[in-house]
Amino acid sequence: MGAVIFFTSMTMLVGLMCGKWLVRLGFPLPSHNRVESLDGLRGFLAVSVLCHHVYVWSRFSVVGWREPDMALASLLGTGAVGLFFMITGYLFYRTILNLTLFKWAKMMVGRIFRILPLVTVSFVLIVGLVILRVHPSLKLSQLLLAAVHWITAHQEVPILGYAEAGRINAYVLWSLWQEWLFYAVMVPVLGSAAWGLQRVKVPTLALPIILILLGFLLQRHVQSAIYWPLFGGGMLAYEIKSRDAIARKLRTPGAAVLAVALLAFAVVTTRSPYGLSLPAFAFFFACVACGNAFGGVLTLKAARALGECSFGIYLLHGIVLSVAFTDLGIAASLAVAPFAVVIVVAVSAAAFLLVERPMDRVGHAVRSEALPALRRSVAIA
Repeated sequence: MGAVIFFTSMTMLVGLMCGKWLVRLGFPLPSHNRVESLDGLRGFLAVSVLCHHVYVWSRFSVVGWREPDMALASLLGTGAVGLFFMITGYLFYRTILNLTLFKWAKMMVGRIFRILPLVTVSFVLIVGLVILRVHPSLKLSQLLLAAVHWITAHQEVPILGYAEAGRINAYVLWSLWQEWLFYAVMVPVLGSAAWGLQRVKVPTLALPIILILLGFLLQRHVQSAIYWPLFGGGMLAYEIKSRDAIARKLRTPGAAVLAVALLAFAVVTTRSPYGLSLPAFAFFFACVACGNAFGGVLTLKAARALGECSFGIYLLHGIVLSVAFTDLGIAASLAVAPFAVVIVVAVSAAAFLLVERPMDRVGHAVRSEALPALRRSVAIA
């Protein structure tokens, strides 16, 4: 455990240094209209997932590709993704509370232009690696079918017969599939439920609580239900933030100390954020959502720059690690993580500037101009 703590800490520090360099180079920071502590958190979470997969690679030759037995090493991945799900629940809860068909369509268009372009780029990179590694015979129909599965994040199927293609990106697309289920299915359902609660004068606070309870009750019957309490935890944090008296207390140094202590206890005693450790993760996230910067760490410009690159870090770090450990023959060990994060952040920053930001702007134009025009034309017709 000591080695995991040491090299993870080193990797986080190096990641912050990379973020500082990005800021000095003029890398655009997130808008101040957003919750700065959440932006900073996203960067740390993405780097945490990188450290998790370096650990998995370090054990690969011994036990194969599997979740770590060590609770800390496991939660570097599962815990970080769990907090990402909470961020999603928090960010889209306002949309849920005021949902209309038009608002849902705008949200979906925004998500499509925000997520799919970089996923497509990552798929192309992985196809290139597969071709270089095994020189397969190119079958266009097979490749197109694989592209549909991968780009929608539905399943990381073999690419051109290469069964281990999913390991190239560390099998990270599973969480994007859960995000798509949230956007496409849960948001409309929750929006309808919120409308019903408001009609009968039930406080909206009941909605995230019901979602959390249903997640625990139905997880044996509905595969994705295990993640509902995490989305619900983010929604609950939004409700807490709207209550000023509670939010002020959660912004205090004392709340930060308690949150870190609870999270540390969860990290060394459980292997996932889905069960007994959920309250610790939810309390920590509520503090962040209410603006607790945890000593200013989460609002550092360097951390916010990392946060802006977080999707690229999450999506592309597996490719960098796979090239290092498989193609370049570098020995897989935790000591590689601080060096890998430099390359991953550089690649992710370039991806943000060249792919994510331009396509996000296209999506914004579609949402703000094309969709309203279509709505007006339908209304006239």
